[in-house]
Amino acid sequence: MTISTKRRRKLFVCVPGTDGCDETFDIISRVTGCQVASARCWDNRARARRAALDLTDALNKAFAGSRIDFNISGLARERQQVVVIWSVDDVRLLRPDLNADQAWFVLTNCEVDSRAGNGITRDLINSVARDLYRRSK
Repeated sequence: MTISTKRRRKLFVCVPGTDGCDETFDIISRVTGCQVASARCWDNRARARRAALDLTDALNKAFAGSRIDFNISGLARERQQVVVIWSVDDVRLLRPDLNADQAWFVLTNCEVDSRAGNGITRDLINSVARDLYRRSK
């Protein structure tokens, strides 16, 4: 997967830390979803936030206009995992009567349903699509 920042998409965002301390802010990569840095100033939340925002701005400026190649399959292999990606096109192969927005809605509903542990399957896509959209004759 290649992420291009030419459209001014910020690659890094600043969020409140998840460690339970009000004085911590994390910088998260939008590409990987992982924390890349953290700023903490004990007993000074405003200073920690400013430091985190400054770092976030610096990272976004450093990568502005860049192309970043992100190999999600490679990262998964390093962890002995596999990645399966379902797209709107896959849904539309099963249900050609749906438009792209409807297929996306089906896919996002499948994602929620798959969190029960069974994953997304063709049967799940068909079932969700049938529940959401009756076939036109």
